[in-house]
Amino acid sequence: MAHVCRQEAAPILAQWADCVWQMMRQFPTAFEVDGRFLLELVEMAHVCRFGTFLFNSESERRRAGVHKRTVSIWSHLLSHPELYRNPHYVRYAGVVFPETSIRRLAIWEALFFRDCTSLPPPVDLCPCYELNHHAEHAAQRALHAEAQLAALRADL
Repeated sequence: MAHVCRQEAAPILAQWADCVWQMMRQFPTAFEVDGRFLLELVEMAHVCRFGTFLFNSESERRRAGVHKRTVSIWSHLLSHPELYRNPHYVRYAGVVFPETSIRRLAIWEALFFRDCTSLPPPVDLCPCYELNHHAEHAAQRALHAEAQLAALRADL
């Protein structure tokens, strides 16, 4: 089955993942999973360890007996949801409408340069990292405020 992957690996999954990743950058709290989930999905689809994306259709997968010789990629990814959980996720009631201007797009270095060993590791400037910084800062301020409140109560 490995020869099927190497000979017919289509870029459509990576293109779809890149589109989702671009939306994650614009709406960092609207997705339950993070970019590692998408990256793992693309990586695992190309190593043929799972049968989920082998062949062109479910019908072809059934005919080839893929389900008898492989497991689903979803069982792998969903077996450890904590590895891929977006800590900033907030249920979003509406529809996200991404800005499609070329200025809003970024190269997903973790995906497109993952095999390039001559480059330093990618640093993502995604708003999620800024959210992490703000969350940590807010937590520190809350601890400081609680300490001040405790001191004021002690003075009473």
